[in-house]
Amino acid sequence: MAAIGYLWVLGLPLTRAVTALSAKSLADVALPKVIIRGGMVYDLNPAAYGVGVLLGTTLRHARQVCPDLVSLPFVEAEYADRLRLVISVLRRHTHRFEFDGPNRLFVDFAGSGQPDKVIADLAAACPGTIFVAGIGSSKFAARASVLATLACHTTTKHPMFLPKPGQPKSGRRSEGMPAQFSGTAVDRMAMLALTNLADGGSEQERSFIAQLPVGYLWPIAEETRERLYRLGFKTCGEVAACDTRELVRVLGTEGERATALARGIDPQPVRPSYTPDEIIRRVDFEVPLTSRLALKHSLMLLGLDLGHALAGEGLGGRELELTLYPEGGTPLCLQRSFSRPRGGPTVIAEAFTALFDSTGTTNAIASMEVAVRGLQASLRQQLSFLDRAVGDDRHGTLLETLASLERKFPGGAVRLGAPPVSRRERMLHFVDPLRQPREGALIREPAD
Repeated sequence: MAAIGYLWVLGLPLTRAVTALSAKSLADVALPKVIIRGGMVYDLNPAAYGVGVLLGTTLRHARQVCPDLVSLPFVEAEYADRLRLVISVLRRHTHRFEFDGPNRLFVDFAGSGQPDKVIADLAAACPGTIFVAGIGSSKFAARASVLATLACHTTTKHPMFLPKPGQPKSGRRSEGMPAQFSGTAVDRMAMLALTNLADGGSEQERSFIAQLPVGYLWPIAEETRERLYRLGFKTCGEVAACDTRELVRVLGTEGERATALARGIDPQPVRPSYTPDEIIRRVDFEVPLTSRLALKHSLMLLGLDLGHALAGEGLGGRELELTLYPEGGTPLCLQRSFSRPRGGPTVIAEAFTALFDSTGTTNAIASMEVAVRGLQASLRQQLSFLDRAVGDDRHGTLLETLASLERKFPGGAVRLGAPPVSRRERMLHFVDPLRQPREGALIREPAD
């Protein structure tokens, strides 16, 4: 089952290192602070969260809740600067993440080990923040779980978002998350709220989506969601129970999309935000492994995932690095270089397996990490509509080529069949007899 996460980091620009600070500085860190954007509370720190300040409320109302509230303006550059730490930790596990705002992003955890542990590592690297995360089988489910978790801490007046849904049943707090948010001790740690719908299976995820208000049907436009609400649909379950053809008659193509989302179907992939200088994969074993067969199998899976990531972006790497972390010992690092960029899942996986075979270690391994560096654009797969050899299935060759074109040019622009003829060409067919000579164009004979 796919594991896609949605991460919302609150209070990131308001954090400060609390080690080696004076008593005055510690008192300043513990002050309730908010960030104002468009006259509304856009972000807050744990101290403001603890006294009951709501996201989306006006600054005037927030000051009524907390008279000592400190307000700061929204500066996007500060978010970009503080997010570098989050990205550096995240890239150790995966490079497939897509930003949904200055402090929110989607993450594809495919091949990234244990998603819960990855999110816990991210929260531990950001002290003084509130880290709200949701994991589901799709982008819609992951985002909806986070919005539902923060619903009681967010103000809304639009009826299509009401009644506010309860926190998902699989939601939990981290071990270091205090029950009450106050004092400097809160700012010394990251508070983590995690909802993992993928653990409960598809049935639990569908039941969670069914009870959501219709306003949660992102990424459908707000105007379409308002129209659904005016039509009498109050929850996603009511939209899912409706006949798709009825919604298509009223909403057009958006009606089919709304029905699919309400039923938990969201095929949107997580798009990588940029090409990193390196791609890293890491796996931490629950129990240190001594079996070389099991270690080679895990290493093969890591290498294949790394190779698929390279091939998906048309990249190749010149340097490979394998790092083994034995239990209570010094890490063992092995490297291999290529004269030209190499890519492909099989090639990368076999190269890492060969590095592991050259070690001959018999120690218990607690974790392993693979990395590829020196990324360059490599030659993509050559596309051909012709038979590659006598006896090949021509129809199968065409389908494989079209599938490759679909991956390279997404959006449904590739179609099987002759290209459409423009109106200009159709008109020229009647006036220019030489354009279509094989169709018996009329050629006038000279007059006598």
